[in-house]
Amino acid sequence: MSEIQAVPIENPEEGDTVELPKKVGRVDAWHDYRGSAGGTRFEMTVVGRGELAEYVLLSTSIGESEIEDGAQVLATDVEHAAVWYAVPRSAYGAGGN
Repeated sequence: MSEIQAVPIENPEEGDTVELPKKVGRVDAWHDYRGSAGGTRFEMTVVGRGELAEYVLLSTSIGESEIEDGAQVLATDVEHAAVWYAVPRSAYGAGGN
C-alpha cells in the first residue's frame, strides 16, 4: 500500500518549485473569482501516490507541441490559454528550458 498525497497549488508562477507525488493520479483546477476588486486566482490540487519529489512548474501556450521529456502535464488554464506542467527539479536546466 502507498500513501495518497494531495498538494494544493495556489496562483502558480512559472519557475515555482513544488513537491508533488511521483505518481500523479488526478489534478483538479479552477479559477477562484474574488469579485471586481480581487480579480481571479488560478488554483489546482494535485493528487497522487508515492513519495513526494521536487518539481519545477512551467507553462506553455495551448497549441504548442513540445515540452521537456519526463514532464507531467497538470492542468489547462483556459482563461489564459496556458497548459501547466511540472518537470523534475533534477532534470530542470539539464538540457531542458
